[in-house]
Amino acid sequence: LIGTAGHGIDFNGSSTLDDYHEGTWSPTLHDASGNNSTFGSVTEANFTKIGNTVRITLRAVNMATSGMTAGDVVYLKGLPFTTQGYNYTWCFLRSPDSSGDWGPATNAVFAYCNTNQITFAASNGTGGTSLTWADILNNTTDLFMTVIYKTGQ
Repeated sequence: LIGTAGHGIDFNGSSTLDDYHEGTWSPTLHDASGNNSTFGSVTEANFTKIGNTVRITLRAVNMATSGMTAGDVVYLKGLPFTTQGYNYTWCFLRSPDSSGDWGPATNAVFAYCNTNQITFAASNGTGGTSLTWADILNNTTDLFMTVIYKTGQ
């Protein structure tokens, strides 16, 4: 392990760690019809990039559905770096079901990262189903996630 005078860390000539960034990012909500929405509050939206690997975190509450098309897929955009290919991970979507219960069936969803956005899917017992704006309760649904994806940047 050798320091390279401010140009990274050299691992005995085999490779150099010279690409490290951390900061915040600005998540935005969208539908397929071109509408956008907001969260009531974003209390955490951070990223760390090491080489071609990006780790983002998000803690956002009270997704607003006003102006969104109910049948359209939910898109989360504003990723700090463009994704390379498809990347998949779990995240936590907190929303009560139709009876008002905060059950586990409404919580764990799969996040698909592609290009500059994330879409979500949940298991319906026989396979995945895309999360649409009809599944979001206005100013009630929260999104918590840590996602790791690859980038070409």
